[in-house]
Amino acid sequence: MEEFVLYNSHLEIKPFKTKFITKKFINFLNDKKVNQFLTTKKKKQSLPSAKSYYLKMKKEKNLYHGIFDRKKNKIIGTITLRKKNFKTSYVGIMIGDRKYQGTKYTSNALNVYLDHAFRLLGFKFVEAGVHKHNLSSAFFFHMNGFKFNKKERNILFLTLSQKKFIKNISYKFKPESQK
Repeated sequence: MEEFVLYNSHLEIKPFKTKFITKKFINFLNDKKVNQFLTTKKKKQSLPSAKSYYLKMKKEKNLYHGIFDRKKNKIIGTITLRKKNFKTSYVGIMIGDRKYQGTKYTSNALNVYLDHAFRLLGFKFVEAGVHKHNLSSAFFFHMNGFKFNKKERNILFLTLSQKKFIKNISYKFKPESQK
């Protein structure tokens, strides 16, 4: 899949780069409030471990993007899209800067990314996995149109179909090659 940049008046979603892996980014990953429901919560993250994850995502041809406050040009989180099969992908979102959690940035980033996944990448379904105790995340996905699909161990899976997706945000797209 070709890399791309998505943006609107207040956020920019751009392909993740190793230069985004800074001490501040590592602090996001190690913040107990931020990572309490991440699969990496039990392992202290470092510059090498974050770089290793980035390289793994790239090798597997998953989409891994940084979410930026466009006015301040600072990274506030990440969003990923992993292809499950030709019709379905998994989405993951992490807002590491707590000042931005629960704000318009989170929903806007998700909606921009989903619109791109459905319209331009051709996915029919997007699935999100949420820890069963992460009620705020489950509520967030529900409020963005996702419906409960199944539970496996401690993970709730919520799914959104292209048919049920309601685009409620405008943004612009450009291939990363056109910086």
